[in-house]
Amino acid sequence: MLKPALMSLAVIMAMMPAMNALSATSQELFSEPKEVKDTKSELRHFTPVQLITAIDDQNIQSKEVKGKLTRTNYELPPSYTPAHLINNYKNQLKALNAEIIFECEQATCGHERKLSSFISPLTNISSSLPSLITAHITLPQKQVYVSIYAIGWQNATNLELDIIEVIDEPLDLVTTNQGYLSQAVSEITVKDNSDKDAKNSADHPMLSRVPGAYIQEYITHGFNQTIVLAGDND
Repeated sequence: MLKPALMSLAVIMAMMPAMNALSATSQELFSEPKEVKDTKSELRHFTPVQLITAIDDQNIQSKEVKGKLTRTNYELPPSYTPAHLINNYKNQLKALNAEIIFECEQATCGHERKLSSFISPLTNISSSLPSLITAHITLPQKQVYVSIYAIGWQNATNLELDIIEVIDEPLDLVTTNQGYLSQAVSEITVKDNSDKDAKNSADHPMLSRVPGAYIQEYITHGFNQTIVLAGDND
């Protein structure tokens, strides 16, 4: 727009396909624009988001908000300009008595690529003709932050709608296994692999076998000599 000893837990977060259910928050807040050609969506149950608050001398200023993030990217025909789309959303925000935090259009948005890189939209084909608005909406049951970013290029206009519902971080995803806590340390059981021993092989009488090991090669001599390392000749 983060290691306990002897044990690690890897959680793989798979990107979910675009579904109506995934963008339910944005559909409740705003209807889908007309003539949408393609839609991409992404959900984060809880994440920090850097919300743009100002752009001054090419520097992007932001504040961090945390909550449930729903991202939706719409592709529309190029006949809809970015500024026109943003003005439609702004009209709806005003109707909700939203606090407009920041807005810009084209040159006032600063460096186009820098802005696109900061927002990192789901579809990042172009960064031309940008328009952006960020806002805070106070609703009876929740606080909502909105970032709406639109760009235009020869074949399409893309609009990125990011909605952050402010919530406390959910900490009920995992629980402690109480059985593990009360269980004594148990030795590791190693399988006996002696059935894999080379044919007619046998353990040396002076050495015990490492648990789980098997004899892969075996040679024995009644009398012979061999080289034994006795030190460093350098």
